[in-house]
Amino acid sequence: MASCSMISFCNWSHFNSSLYRHFGKSRVVVWRRLIHQACFARFNTRQTSPVESSFVLSRHFSTLNKHSLRFVRRGEREGVLIINNCGLHFSRTCLLENAANVTQQTNQDLNTEIRKVKESAENVSFDENSLGEEEKIRISQDDASMRTNCSELNDLSVADTEPSCEETCSNEDSSSQTSVPLTAEMLEKFLMNFFVNKQVKKAARENGLSNTLFKEIFLEFKNKINLQVEDGNKEMLEQFSSLYYNADYMQQLFPLFMKFAEKVHPMLESLEEVKKISDLRGPADLFPEARAMKRKIIFHAGPTNSGKTHAAIERFHAADSGVYCGPLRLLAAEVFKRANYAGVLCDLVTGEDRQWAVSPDDPSDHISCTVEMCSSQRPFDCAVIDEIQMMRDTDRGWAWSRALLGLPCPEIHVCGESSAINLVERLVSSCNDELEVRHYKRLCPLEVSQRSLGGNFQKIRAGDCVVAFSQWDLYQMRRKIESQTNKKCAIIYGGLPPVTKLEQAMKFNDPEDECSVLVASDAIGMGLNLNIKRIVFSSLSKYNGNNMVQLTSSQVKQIAGRAGRFGSAHSKGEVTTVRGYDSKTLQRLMKEPIKDVEAAGLSPSMEQIEMLAQHLPDASLLKLYETFESVVQLDGANYFMCDLADVKILARKLGGIPLSISDQFVFSRAPISVKKSVTVDLAVKFAECVSADSPITASKLKTFLKWPPQAPRTLEQLKSLETLHEGLDLYLWLSYRYPQIFVDQQNVYKMQDDVEAIIGDTVSSSSFGGSSISLPSRRRRLKARFGDKNQIKWMNYPKF
Repeated sequence: MASCSMISFCNWSHFNSSLYRHFGKSRVVVWRRLIHQACFARFNTRQTSPVESSFVLSRHFSTLNKHSLRFVRRGEREGVLIINNCGLHFSRTCLLENAANVTQQTNQDLNTEIRKVKESAENVSFDENSLGEEEKIRISQDDASMRTNCSELNDLSVADTEPSCEETCSNEDSSSQTSVPLTAEMLEKFLMNFFVNKQVKKAARENGLSNTLFKEIFLEFKNKINLQVEDGNKEMLEQFSSLYYNADYMQQLFPLFMKFAEKVHPMLESLEEVKKISDLRGPADLFPEARAMKRKIIFHAGPTNSGKTHAAIERFHAADSGVYCGPLRLLAAEVFKRANYAGVLCDLVTGEDRQWAVSPDDPSDHISCTVEMCSSQRPFDCAVIDEIQMMRDTDRGWAWSRALLGLPCPEIHVCGESSAINLVERLVSSCNDELEVRHYKRLCPLEVSQRSLGGNFQKIRAGDCVVAFSQWDLYQMRRKIESQTNKKCAIIYGGLPPVTKLEQAMKFNDPEDECSVLVASDAIGMGLNLNIKRIVFSSLSKYNGNNMVQLTSSQVKQIAGRAGRFGSAHSKGEVTTVRGYDSKTLQRLMKEPIKDVEAAGLSPSMEQIEMLAQHLPDASLLKLYETFESVVQLDGANYFMCDLADVKILARKLGGIPLSISDQFVFSRAPISVKKSVTVDLAVKFAECVSADSPITASKLKTFLKWPPQAPRTLEQLKSLETLHEGLDLYLWLSYRYPQIFVDQQNVYKMQDDVEAIIGDTVSSSSFGGSSISLPSRRRRLKARFGDKNQIKWMNYPKF
């Protein structure tokens, strides 16, 4: 064993007492068992002093930095003990003690420590139970051998362990102990050992702290201590110095930690009530109206262009009353128009818009809405939930989960990928409802081309849709196609207003229009009916906000499935790539099975946040969100918590505005991009007006905005115009929630029409985007970023 070379130079009692003092009971069990029992006797063959023992131990353990010792655990599985958390801490402490050399242990101190070691050895079984499996080490000899070694400790005489005269500097009271001033590094290690200790975590859970909440409070606790130390708080330093050299410092530090936790988290006083409010292990029980009836769920499962949604919409039209829940405004608007055209009176309800087949005073029995707007209180005879696989979405998945679990309809049709069947089956079973699955196949074939365009845009044909994933790439792609061919391009991407997307789709679909090619982002994956003959991927990677990632099989199939349309001139679809090196990747992704949707998203409702606020009256909305996240309980096999990062950013911005929790909740859920500071600042101004009960007219709104808008000349100016449109959308969204504040709805609609007209003219202009960002300027940006010409030489490659 690695430690054997060191053992012969150390006295057994010194070794055990030092281990016990610096590691406590649980650590000393681990370290003592690292050393084979047969080596114990070698400790007593030399009459070494404590100073000599500590020096040898320090020197030995200091060589174990970033190394590990292997051992055998229960079940004959090999494990690894990392030395950093044990050996180096012990080594550093021993060296500091030797350097200080201010006291020596008296005979009484040493006998006391021997008795402590004996007690710890006799309680080995207790310590083992308190340890986690990863720390339990299988001993090579039985407990009898351990007891024998403990009896040997008792037999040690005082003379065997008494330090020499040369080493004895002074004798102090039996309560004195070796100590040196704590450094920042020592304090950091001390606190981190407390944090990773399994007994501490167990005690925290017993006191109502989940792992997430324990981590959160510990970080606040550590930061508070570090700030106090930096400010020169001598009392705190002395207190932690005494704890640092105490064998049971974990037990003494934990009460201080809990006092701090109760101070910064008042909810611990009403923890049981908070837990009940945040308990989402049975989310179906939150919808009593739906649980009061026996529902039948019909799952229409199939790929894009398989007719699955059409079958569900036909049943929606035939029902006496119904609700359609779609993922996008465009889809909801299309179903609204189709229903009324078919003679079925249907109203449109989205976050930003309301349209009635008759009038607001005479609502229809059929409603087409975005999924967030569906009601879990109003009963319908039939419901349709489109794109059910969106339950896995980390931002909006909660809306699909809420619709599936909570719609009080005896007949619910869900449409989506077959990858969601297993999850829907589990959720339906938890509701005691009936499930029927209907499978669909594509109505027209889809061929994956074996050959790419080879970077030659002259091979682009009428009916093609070239897919790219950034605004800059889209406009450059259009410039290349229009300059190398005689074809004009329509353009669609997510940042465009819905009306502009629809206009561009109509231009592409119209055989009489000059735009015979479409350049689009993945926004075409759902929401638009497009007569596409061939999908051409310019890339199979996209930026996810942090880095470039490859598209998933599901994403590729969703986009590729738009090629070919049953009943149109393009009865057969095709998919290929611009560049040859993407071709094999495309073929592989198209062959891969789509991964099953594993869990459905959940998110706190306004009612739950308001109930939390009753128990935590002084907490801000941000604190309520954080509290909910920290104590929420989920059925992890079926559900996950949606990402609340964006809503927490808005909640933080609203923190200084005197609004009720319910009003803050509404603003935090506003459908805006928190990455656009202009829109976030506008939301804050709107919130201030709501707080002051100050109406916002169109003229007042114009003072908040850069009005009138100008025709953009660059992509940056176009993005600013799109952001302006989003701000007007926010006004309209709020006008349906605070009609007494946002009073000028019709004039704002006209303002929005003006912005849409400018954006529409701009994106339809072939001259726009061609020189907005030139390749040389992009090279300069890349060079400034990477600083190496070799890393951007691909920009000069002909195929690009």
